[in-house]
Amino acid sequence: MKPWTQLKNRVDGIVLRTLGLYQRQKPFWLMRYLFAVNGISLELECSVIWRWVWNIHRILIGLHAVIFVVDRFVAAVAADAEFDKKLFHLHLVFIVVVIFVRQLCLTMKFNTVETLRKYTLGNDFRKNDEELQEKRNNTWNHLKKIELVIVVQATVTFIVFTLSNVEKSLSLQFPLDLSGISELLQTVCAHIYSLYYCWLCFAMAINYYSLSALMICLVTELEIVGDAFRKVFAESLQPGQEYRTCCQQHVQFIRMINVFKSLTSELFLLVYCATVSLTAIEIFQVVSTKRLGFYEVFVIQDFCVFYVEFFCFCWLATKMNEMNFRIAGLIYEQEWYREMQYSDNLPKMYRSVKQSLLIVMIFAQQSLGIAVGGIYELSMELFMELLNNSYSLLMFLKEITK
Repeated sequence: MKPWTQLKNRVDGIVLRTLGLYQRQKPFWLMRYLFAVNGISLELECSVIWRWVWNIHRILIGLHAVIFVVDRFVAAVAADAEFDKKLFHLHLVFIVVVIFVRQLCLTMKFNTVETLRKYTLGNDFRKNDEELQEKRNNTWNHLKKIELVIVVQATVTFIVFTLSNVEKSLSLQFPLDLSGISELLQTVCAHIYSLYYCWLCFAMAINYYSLSALMICLVTELEIVGDAFRKVFAESLQPGQEYRTCCQQHVQFIRMINVFKSLTSELFLLVYCATVSLTAIEIFQVVSTKRLGFYEVFVIQDFCVFYVEFFCFCWLATKMNEMNFRIAGLIYEQEWYREMQYSDNLPKMYRSVKQSLLIVMIFAQQSLGIAVGGIYELSMELFMELLNNSYSLLMFLKEITK
């Protein structure tokens, strides 16, 4: 066998074993490593030395963000800077502040993330139902593919910043004067500062994925609860343990939604404000300069990213509300209140099931109330309102710049 063929077979074997190991894992398995790299949480078992290294890494992330924001703000207010570059620097300052604040929120509320993750991955409700369990597996496989995409993106970004001079082309070199130390240390500091630009791209993806993955899992769990109710009603309208189990699962889901709201209220408000602000910056820049150059395209890219993020959050929240309303409609349409007969053998079960169904129907008729900072409710209506506000802002700026 040729050496090239032997090497190819070994590589194929390693890839297949790695993919096989990954396929056996549940979602968020890779996220442990991604959270560690992003400085959010270190869930891996490691020695004290590695924990010290990780804590130093977190400090460097904070230092990089502070140095970058101060440097770009100084560049933005410089008197000799061109107008489009001023807006570009302000845009960078705003983006980094938003990313860093989202990072801090996730770090401070990581216990809440863990509670939701344990619920979505450890829920055994209807585990033996192949049809419903298949829905969970499909969701998990979808999320694992997204995790791999994030890893590939991070790898590509790291290679680009390592092998190219992207930071020089954007004038984002290390801003501090370290002429008092050796050239070797100056070079090391400059390279470390450049590599931590990878964190900015990586953090934006992690911040979005952390919330959207939890929402996707919650959507799947609510869909399973609705399908379970449908199957139980189809089997029998007599009181039984299956009814109580379905009701308990819906109550547990409502509890988890309340936990989720405690995590995301400020984060969703931050995304909303970032989307509105980026709309204002981008529209004002394009309208003022009356051209579409490099800086304008760079801003449009981030502008589109935040719009897509907010759309996904609104769509998932709307989908959860629609599924919840369908459960209420499903219970209402059944004639359980008439067909469900009282039995002397199971008097407590009869009363318990009817009370539970009434409670579920009442809660399912209400909106889940996923808030955006306690000001708005996350929904597609809010996204359409955002589009209308963006258009109104465009018309306003167009008029004042004539």
